[in-house]
Amino acid sequence: MSDDKNTLSNGAYELHIPEDWDVISLREVIREYLGGANLSRDDFTDEGVEVIPKKAVNDDLYAGIPESSRQFCSYEYFEKNKTSQVEYGDIITTSRDLNEDAPNIGRMAILDTSSQYPCGNDLIIAQGVNSIETNSNINDWFISNMSHGDYFRKVAKAIAVGSTQVHIRKPEFLSVNIPYPGLPEQRRIASVLYSVNEQIRTLTDRHDMLSRQKHGLMQDLLTGETRVTPEIPVENEVAQEESTVDEQNDWSQIKIKKCCKIQNGGTPDTDDSNYWGGEIPWFTPTEMTGNTHPISLGETDYITQRGLDESAAKLFNEGDVVLTSRGTVGQTKILSEDASVNQSCYCLKPDSRINSYHLHYAMQSKR
Repeated sequence: MSDDKNTLSNGAYELHIPEDWDVISLREVIREYLGGANLSRDDFTDEGVEVIPKKAVNDDLYAGIPESSRQFCSYEYFEKNKTSQVEYGDIITTSRDLNEDAPNIGRMAILDTSSQYPCGNDLIIAQGVNSIETNSNINDWFISNMSHGDYFRKVAKAIAVGSTQVHIRKPEFLSVNIPYPGLPEQRRIASVLYSVNEQIRTLTDRHDMLSRQKHGLMQDLLTGETRVTPEIPVENEVAQEESTVDEQNDWSQIKIKKCCKIQNGGTPDTDDSNYWGGEIPWFTPTEMTGNTHPISLGETDYITQRGLDESAAKLFNEGDVVLTSRGTVGQTKILSEDASVNQSCYCLKPDSRINSYHLHYAMQSKR
């Protein structure tokens, strides 16, 4: 900590706090800090007590993992490991991370009944997860939000040690200093952040619902099971009826190679600076899979005309459909401008019989 009592510092990062706030260590607000159970492979069962792993602690304030990733242990094991038992309302944190960058180490999350996970009353934390019981002088939502802030994230990574498995030791964790407003202000801060977090969860749930609806529509519309009739004035009912009948009879199947020209991408020599830093966008599967938008978006590398001419790279046109052949295989994007791609992608040039958007969505519906 800095000599200035209103400045917190971890060396490379300083946090200035109001004069009427204090600085205290986590040791002063945490009453219990208990570790998780060391489960072996044989301790996991198909059902029983829910096990909360490290990945349940992430950038959400609620502990949560996908339904498909739920794990269980027996009630017998649960009863033998009482210090690793947790319940709703408890705070958990992760003190270990297999990722060298350790993006979630030290984050705190609350076990809440509205969490995606868990959904049983008997809960146990796995090794690398710790339960936290706080004193009455700290608001749980305040300290949990604090652990997700920039200052705390930098401190947590600074005190983490190890290479193959990054971890934070208990003494170092409890010695971390945090800003400390009075309890009434803590509650007000927590209330504001809680409201914002709930809005995010609501929008996320809506996004997930719309994504599921879109997937269902793709299955129906792109197979002809559900038809979209043209918008024709009501007074021309005969023409509308005839058009609908005609359209319902003109569906057929065609192989991609029959309606598209398929070409490979390529990569200029990465050691030759004359090939890079030009004006031609050059995409890889990383840029193709970074978002759900049908159009190619995001940051990418650029190559020069010389790099294009003196390598296997090719210039593809706006509207062409790029297909990934490695990594996340089968992801497609529509080029928003003339661009090149690397050898882990194919470029599909549709002819006049097929629309680029139809090709993109039809291929995604098959994934």
